Amino acid sequence: VRVVDEAGAAPPDVAFLKFCYIDANAQSDVRAVFDHYRAAFAGLRARHPGVTFVHVTMPLRVVQTGWRVRVKNLIGRPIGGYADNAKRNEYNALLRAEYGGNEPLFDLAEIQSTRADGRRVSFSAGGATHSALAPEYTYDGGHLNALGRRVVAERLLVFLSGIARDRARGN
Repeated sequence: VRVVDEAGAAPPDVAFLKFCYIDANAQSDVRAVFDHYRAAFAGLRARHPGVTFVHVTMPLRVVQTGWRVRVKNLIGRPIGGYADNAKRNEYNALLRAEYGGNEPLFDLAEIQSTRADGRRVSFSAGGATHSALAPEYTYDGGHLNALGRRVVAERLLVFLSGIARDRARGN
């Protein structure tokens, strides 16, 4: 908000905020974060009507898989990454419901959770299915490796070219 508000006579054409996966965990009140986000962007749109604001879903992390998941389910232990990613998915659902189809939304979480063959990486927790980062896109379970960065960058360039086209048409 501060960066855009302080731009003065030279505001950006396009602005967006990308949270990090660390910005939400199992204890996060994602509804409160989202409500603050929504209010901040409403104010920005009112003060800067010429700026195209892009909403970006929160990135995900890899979740634990394999035999350890089955064992932890049997003994009632939490499964690595499930609770944190469930909160990130909850935030992303709020973002998609509010802005999807209405304002530019770059769905980073969907890209990160979609493998090259189109299959989605997901897990079930709390009676819901949630997305997770595809393991082949990361070197440490959260940060993108070269392949993940290339996949996201390509999709971002296509997305931004669509915004540039729309702005040139006056949309």
